[in-house]
Amino acid sequence: MSSPSEILHAKTEDLRDRQNREKYTVTVFGCGLIGILHACLFADAGYRVICTDSDQTVLTQLARGKTSFLPEETETKLRTNVKTKRIVAMNEVKTAVQQSDVIVLSLPVEVDSKRKPDYSRLEKSVRSIANCLRKGSLVIMTSIVGLGLMDNLLKQPIEDVSGYKAGVDFGLVYSPISTEQIQTLESMVDYGRIVASSDKKSLETASAILAPLYKKDLRECNNIRTAEIAALFERTKQNVNDALASEFAVFCEKARVDYQEVSGLINTGFSTASLSSTQITEIDDYASSLLLEDSENLNAKLSLVSVTKLTNGEIVKHIVSLTKDVLRSCEKSMRRTRISLLGISSLRNAKSSPRAIIKALTKTLEARGAKVRLYDPYIPELELQSAQVRPARSLSEALEGADCFIVVTAHDTFKCMNLGKLKVLMRLPAAIVDFEGCFDPEKVEKEGFAYRGVGRGAWSE
Repeated sequence: MSSPSEILHAKTEDLRDRQNREKYTVTVFGCGLIGILHACLFADAGYRVICTDSDQTVLTQLARGKTSFLPEETETKLRTNVKTKRIVAMNEVKTAVQQSDVIVLSLPVEVDSKRKPDYSRLEKSVRSIANCLRKGSLVIMTSIVGLGLMDNLLKQPIEDVSGYKAGVDFGLVYSPISTEQIQTLESMVDYGRIVASSDKKSLETASAILAPLYKKDLRECNNIRTAEIAALFERTKQNVNDALASEFAVFCEKARVDYQEVSGLINTGFSTASLSSTQITEIDDYASSLLLEDSENLNAKLSLVSVTKLTNGEIVKHIVSLTKDVLRSCEKSMRRTRISLLGISSLRNAKSSPRAIIKALTKTLEARGAKVRLYDPYIPELELQSAQVRPARSLSEALEGADCFIVVTAHDTFKCMNLGKLKVLMRLPAAIVDFEGCFDPEKVEKEGFAYRGVGRGAWSE
């Protein structure tokens, strides 16, 4: 049996001192984007960090300081921490837990085909932790969960299996982060984070541990149930804003005006902040799915949230419509057309397969007779194969012989493309569909390409 951890009852001033932090170990469960960002932050703050995951391939890659989804500067930081053994990868869960003072659960909640949350992966991990949990340690949940799940899915099972009591023998904290909001180490550090616990000591300890990692003040809460609702509302509100932005962009297309010009004229105090962007939202935002399930259980109708989910689902149809229209301007039909989707990494959970919107878009294009390729500089070729389409190993390969390319995510690689050289690779006349304002439409058309962009109505004739 492992010796008890001292961290739960450590003095908060000691936890704010780097030298004292070096004697503690943090284990991160789940090596996706948020998990690895946590690992880097804790390591930079002086903690020893263990990363564990059910996917051995991920751990093997991580042991070499590599991932398939981090930007170069963050991967460099990860590689340095791995080289100095500040971060280690471990597949022995029992060993990792028995060495840990802090356990960070960063496991995404899946949503099934019926839009119901699937907590099976999380439940399995909680059981593994409870079997060998050190007395005096702190458990921090970072994934957004439904109302009451911190009690039902974590607190009760851990207490039943371990025999320990939350708030006395171990600390339990809810500090959710959404992958839609956080994509880089910089955005993580700048995030104003919720930290919630139902007991004072766990809240104080967690705040003392997390505060040095962030630039902004933590948003503390002494009621986990309140924090669960706040996290669901926060993410769902952003989803509603994104859906509204998408509808406004389509309106501008019909009105033959440029949405980017319109958004530049909108008062900066306007509440819908996302109107400055036409970034695509995912079809099934899982926070909205969790909230809708809770609303059914409480008989509290959330009509706008329901409508928003349907609205986001319409974006795929609109993308296909834009593609069909721009190909028609090139006197081409969708059938037997070669289309390349460029940049999907910001629209996916970095630990799982490409998100629903990519799969739906690919399926819809292929159903109309198009041949689709995927390319993303941050995702290995083998991983892209999970989308069941032919992946390209390079940008040149993706565009060779293509009739049209669709910029899904505006990576710098795509912004710097030489359009003149692309004419040698592509099958002319060629077309570009631009989701994120990656290109200047006038320059694109000057180079001889047909152009359509979400919200760029001035170029839809």
